Amino acid sequence: MLDLASPKLLSVALARRGVSVTALDQLESEIDTWRTLAEREPSLTFVVGDGRALPFADGSFDHATSISVLEHIAGDGGDASALGELARCVRPAGRVAITLPFASKAWVEYRKDPTYVDHGERDAYGRAFFQRWYDENAVARLVDGVATLELIESSVVRMQPNLNAAYNRTFPLLVPLGPVFGILARERRGPGGDVVRIVLRRR
Repeated sequence: MLDLASPKLLSVALARRGVSVTALDQLESEIDTWRTLAEREPSLTFVVGDGRALPFADGSFDHATSISVLEHIAGDGGDASALGELARCVRPAGRVAITLPFASKAWVEYRKDPTYVDHGERDAYGRAFFQRWYDENAVARLVDGVATLELIESSVVRMQPNLNAAYNRTFPLLVPLGPVFGILARERRGPGGDVVRIVLRRR
């Protein structure tokens, strides 16, 4: 399985269940840290790379994941480029699972300082690009833009109690508490959700 820059505990958990996982991230410091933390996980490989140009041959993986990542890839069509690359690297009939932030109306969020990799994208006030929020139309455009993928499942969910707003407002200060949020909260589907979970299949 290929994972593009998701929280690395996902890759560790899958590797401990016997899945051979390659986790790629553009942040070299992140990869260095996790190579040390997970050095005793033989089924887990960490690679530094750009999600818009993955360093793997076509069809190299059975499946791929990217959790809360594509929205942070700057540039016009950066998210679509990364999704297309995930599709390219997965074998036919393989699945690609992603999550994106969801809102009633699509918008782009900027912050005073860059949080991840700074690609130089700024708004009119000089703030750095942080992430996109997707509505139903934006999700459809993203998915439809990669002809080699077909939609299997899409669901909008929220956590109850919903700590996502506080987590986003204070990011990255509360990153270490992310697993705690996951333990305390329970998933709910339906109106008012702020995350869309998408499963696609490679044609």
